[in-house]
Amino acid sequence: MDSLSSHQRKWYENRHHRNRMILKSRQISATWYFTREALLDALRDDVKYPYQRNQIFLSASHRQAHQFKGFTQKVAEEVDVELKGGDKIVLCNSAEPHFLGTSAATAQSYTGNLKFDEFFWVSNFTKLRKVAGAMATLKGLTLTRTCFSTPLGETHEAYSFWTRATGGTKSARKRHVKRLM
Repeated sequence: MDSLSSHQRKWYENRHHRNRMILKSRQISATWYFTREALLDALRDDVKYPYQRNQIFLSASHRQAHQFKGFTQKVAEEVDVELKGGDKIVLCNSAEPHFLGTSAATAQSYTGNLKFDEFFWVSNFTKLRKVAGAMATLKGLTLTRTCFSTPLGETHEAYSFWTRATGGTKSARKRHVKRLM
């Protein structure tokens, strides 16, 4: 906790929420933070089913997805957690982190806690959001969905998703951002 910035502490304090949407500025170490949060979730031993430990990183590009993968490998090494496998990583407790780009056709069939990075920068956002939402939806299970992004503009498909989730008014959006940032 000592290494977290104040905004990251707020994210940590709100990690128990099933759905989180965070509008952020650039270069605030969100990828770094959410990698660590995901590893903590993956190492939990209080889950009913093993796939509740799975972590899905959905990024605006394959390059960004590989950044999540690299951070996961580095963090696991720092805390002495063994990762098995090459392209498909498996943790010592059988948890699986998945690192995906933004193709709705290839991002299907995964189940776990979702981290959707830079969702404002995704092409065909509406289609991918439907696929992504299903990744963390199983009846009776508490899987989380965390979407975080720098804003792009009011014409992007993600803008209506953001405004619906935050009350639809500029003042409601400002309150939401303050609470999460």
